[in-house]
Amino acid sequence: MKIALKFNFAWAITIAVFIGIWSITPLFTYGIDYGRLVFFIFSIAYVFISEQALYFTRWAVIIVILTALLLLLRWLPMVVVNFYMFFTGAELYLDSPGTILVVIPLTLLFAFPSLLLFCWFCIKYKQTIVILKGGATNA
Repeated sequence: MKIALKFNFAWAITIAVFIGIWSITPLFTYGIDYGRLVFFIFSIAYVFISEQALYFTRWAVIIVILTALLLLLRWLPMVVVNFYMFFTGAELYLDSPGTILVVIPLTLLFAFPSLLLFCWFCIKYKQTIVILKGGATNA
């Protein structure tokens, strides 16, 4: 369980860095984008929540599990459909085959890590339940 939470912490930092770069780039062209700024603030907050989860804080572990689940439900279907369309020769990919180059980073940043985390939490089901009940100090 500790390995999964360390992986989540590294993933949270990676997300915050990429979202930070994504949030700052519009400043040079058209000014501040408050939607991106809010997304960046949430990613920074997630880094702190992930850090608390390393200490098996119950509320932080719950948020980490829910975040992995929500990102998995949001990104995995999109990734599967896009790869299916790419490999079956759908019209979108015939017109612009570079679209897959947008899907791949999103897969590596959101879908794949959330799938790994959620699978790990399911495999380590008993440890996860002990932490969620508040009985774990190290697992």
